[in-house]
Amino acid sequence: MTDETEVVIFDAWTASRMRLISYDPASHMLLLSGKFAGHGTHHDMTAGLPYLIENFKDGSIGEKTWQCDAHKREIRYRPASGESLESDEVIVPYLAKLVSFEGRNGQNVHDIHFKDVYFEMTAWYLPVDGWAAMQAEVGLPGAIELRNANGITFSRFALVHTGASGIRVRENCFDIKITGGELRDLGGTGIAVGSEQRRPAPGTPWSANEMSSARTNYVTISDNLIASVGRIQWAAVGVWIGQADHILVERNEIRDLYYSGISVGWTWEYGPSLSHDNRIIGNIISNFGQGVLSDMGGIYTLGRQPNSVVEGNIINNGRARIYGGHGLYADAGTAGFIFRNNVVTGVSHAGIHIHYGTDLLFETNFLFDYREAGIRCTNPSQGRSVVFRSNLLQSESAPPFLGMCKDLSYIFESNQIFENSTGLRQSNLPQDVRGPIDQIRARAGRLSDIRLTKEMRRGPDNVP
Repeated sequence: MTDETEVVIFDAWTASRMRLISYDPASHMLLLSGKFAGHGTHHDMTAGLPYLIENFKDGSIGEKTWQCDAHKREIRYRPASGESLESDEVIVPYLAKLVSFEGRNGQNVHDIHFKDVYFEMTAWYLPVDGWAAMQAEVGLPGAIELRNANGITFSRFALVHTGASGIRVRENCFDIKITGGELRDLGGTGIAVGSEQRRPAPGTPWSANEMSSARTNYVTISDNLIASVGRIQWAAVGVWIGQADHILVERNEIRDLYYSGISVGWTWEYGPSLSHDNRIIGNIISNFGQGVLSDMGGIYTLGRQPNSVVEGNIINNGRARIYGGHGLYADAGTAGFIFRNNVVTGVSHAGIHIHYGTDLLFETNFLFDYREAGIRCTNPSQGRSVVFRSNLLQSESAPPFLGMCKDLSYIFESNQIFENSTGLRQSNLPQDVRGPIDQIRARAGRLSDIRLTKEMRRGPDNVP
């Protein structure tokens, strides 16, 4: 045994990576070192959690798999029958970071533009005490990182084969544009934006009117392909937005990942936040969850974010392992959003799930083929300011509403329900319904074809 063997343990929305110290065949017990991030706030492993073991060297390896002994500087690989490696190129990444912008002494790095650049191959080294983020692999480093920077542009670029996350836009960044990129085969999250601070620092409470001197704002993420995400850190997301404002995420295609597609906000409950005026518009999100993790959304929102919009997105094929494979997911204390003209199809649980929130409008959303409910309300919200208006709900078997949707904090107006509608599909909807959906589809998604990474295959299906 060696501490180079790693064990990944999957809880609801976390995937903790720990080191294997020893194994006792008599008791079937593994001795691990490192941190474990469990469901919610508990930090003890419970029976039944799935896990996988990587880089175990004491034994044979399967076809087309490899094992690394870093101490010996040796890699073993077992080819498939008939496979030859005589002409193959083998790359072992060394650098964990390719590009880093960080201004100092009050001076920002500024006005730098990348166009038609291909970035690839980064390593990621597991910390001595392992890795266990509480949600969405927040804090994972990026192959490209920005801090104290403005006027930075990435356009028509590729970033592939990363050990950790792709691009990380951290504190005190503004006027950043990431457009026309192809980010594929990523160890962690595709693009992360904003401060990772969850609550005000001690002695410096955020007030409703506070403008942080280190805030990140005016970032555009548009027309990118973000695919095969979380290949090493499984709980990663396509796009993550923390404490940040005036962020535009528009017309991106996000697919093939094991947790949420887009996650917006990083403050629980109804308390103050530095997030506001964020827009998630016209993105296509598909094949997320894949039965690996739970409690996720194609688009997931959290906390108070005044004047924010989720509009014209298409969310398809989300599947949780146990619970919570939702399309639109307004989690704890979500406030200040309009969710409008989104299309959700084929999710394992609810088309729309609200944990609890306030000052929310869900209007003219189209929910099809959900497996648990069209709309699920888990807890009462604040006041009577959560409104569901003119939404369309269709399922062959699941109910339109579930949970506490009859609570007075929820208002339902003019929603159209096709319950137990065998044979009804989007293709044979009435024209007055199908027309708006066709318009949403026409406006959503990337504008350009895949160019630089066309030959890359979809990520592996080797999941627990």
